[in-house]
Amino acid sequence: MPDTTSSSKYVCPIGTAPACTPDPVDVPEDNSRSGTTFVRLPRQCQGRISEILVVDADTSEPKIHVTCAAHEEPVGEMGPPAPRSPPP
Repeated sequence: MPDTTSSSKYVCPIGTAPACTPDPVDVPEDNSRSGTTFVRLPRQCQGRISEILVVDADTSEPKIHVTCAAHEEPVGEMGPPAPRSPPP
């Protein structure tokens, strides 16, 4: 998600993606584990997740499709300015 802060919680209502907003209140009761399936994300993504799709979420065998985020190259250093062409 662009413009998100690491380890912050976000609320992403179904059908409005990618309109996720910061979770305004952290209410422990909202994090009930009843009816929750925990998913271990692939190590190959190195913590950089672009998308998680849950297929058959309302069944006893949901499937999780994870898309790793593209690797971003660090911004390089700027070199000296290129020489300007003389005016015509």
